Amino acid sequence: MQAIIIAAGKGTRIYPISLTRPKPLFQLMGQTMIEYTLDQLQGLATEVILVLGYKGEMIQKRIGNRYKGMRIRYVWQKKQTGTGSAVTSALKYIDDKFLLLMGDDLYSRKDIKNILKKFPAIGAQEVKNPKSFGVITAKNGLMINLAEKPERPQSKLANTALYYFPKTIFKYAISKSARGEYEFTDYVKQFANDQKLNVYIAKEWMPIPYVWDFLSVSDMKLGKIKNENKGKVEKGAKITGKASVQKGTIIKSGTVIKGPAYIGENCILDNCTIHSGTVVENNCKVGPYSKISHSIISSGTTIGERTIIKDSIIGYNCKIENNVKFLNRSKLGTVKVIMQDRLIDTNKKTLGSFVGDSVLIENNSIIAAGVKIYPKQKIKANSQILKDAT
Repeated sequence: MQAIIIAAGKGTRIYPISLTRPKPLFQLMGQTMIEYTLDQLQGLATEVILVLGYKGEMIQKRIGNRYKGMRIRYVWQKKQTGTGSAVTSALKYIDDKFLLLMGDDLYSRKDIKNILKKFPAIGAQEVKNPKSFGVITAKNGLMINLAEKPERPQSKLANTALYYFPKTIFKYAISKSARGEYEFTDYVKQFANDQKLNVYIAKEWMPIPYVWDFLSVSDMKLGKIKNENKGKVEKGAKITGKASVQKGTIIKSGTVIKGPAYIGENCILDNCTIHSGTVVENNCKVGPYSKISHSIISSGTTIGERTIIKDSIIGYNCKIENNVKFLNRSKLGTVKVIMQDRLIDTNKKTLGSFVGDSVLIENNSIIAAGVKIYPKQKIKANSQILKDAT
C-alpha cells in the first residue's frame, strides 16, 4: 500500500513554535509528529510519499530515505496553493490506489487499518464544534455532501482528511476556492457525485489546528505511558503516579514528580515539583523550588529557582531565570490568543503561554495568559509581559 502525507504548510496557527521548524517536527516525548504518523503506517505501507514545502529539508534530514522498512519518497510543493496542488505535485509517482493523510494531524493505526477495508473511503469523526471543520453528511454509510466550515452544519461529522482513493480521482478539474487555494476536497466532492464513497467513522483522530492543542496531544500520550526509571533517583526524591524517566537523568533529593509525567534524557531536576501532565524533554535543568504543571518543556531549556510554569509550551534552548511566573488565567474569563491578527477564544479557563526557541526570560518577570513570545527574544528582569513579544 502507498501512503501520501502532506507536510508542506507553514503552520502559522502554531506560531511561535513553527517559526524555527515545520509543524510535523514538533517533538513530544522524544518523538516528532511525523514519526508518530509513520509509526502508525509501519507494516501497512511499503512506500510513503512526503509532500514537503516550508522548511521541508529539516523533515528530509530527520527521516531519511527509509523508515522502519518503508521507502520514503520526497516531492516538493514550491508554492503553498492548497492540498489539491500538494497531492498533484506527486501525481507521477502515485499508484492506482493511495492513502492520503495530513502531516499536521494524528491518526491511529487502528483507524488506518479499518479505512483500508472500505475502498474508496473518507474518514469522519463526530465533533462538538462542526462549524470549525469540513462537515460530512452521510446516508447509509455513504457520503452525500461535504461542506467546508458551514454556518449551519447538517451533521456533527468532521472530515478527518484521511482518504483512500483511486488515482482516477484526478480526472476531475478543480478551480481555486474562495480562499485562493486548490482544495483536495473539491476532487472528493466530484468523485462522490459520480460514485459511491464510503464514510468510515474514525475513533482516534486528533486534529491540531492551534498551538495549544499540543497540550491535548501531550495528555493523550501521557495517558498511555508506563512506569519506567532509566535514570538516577536520589534518596529523598518522590515519584507518585505513572512517570517515565529516561537514561542519564538525575532526580535530586527533594524533587517531587506527580504523574503522569515524562522526563527525557540527561535532565537534572533539583528539589523542584513536576505536576501531572508535564513533559520535560532531553537535556533540561529545573532549579530548586520551581513548579511546573501541565506543560511541555522542550530540549535544552534551563529553568531557574522558584519559577512557576502552568499550562504552557516552552521551546528549545530557552533560559528562564529565577522567580518567573507564567499565569494561566484571564480576568476576562476564557483565555484569548491572537492568531494571524485575530483574537481567538480558546474556550479554556486555564491556559498559559507559548515560548519560541532560544528565548531568555530574566528574573522576576510575569508572563500573562495566552501570550506568545517569539524566538530569540530577551525579556528583561522585572518585566510584565501582557501581549505578544515579537
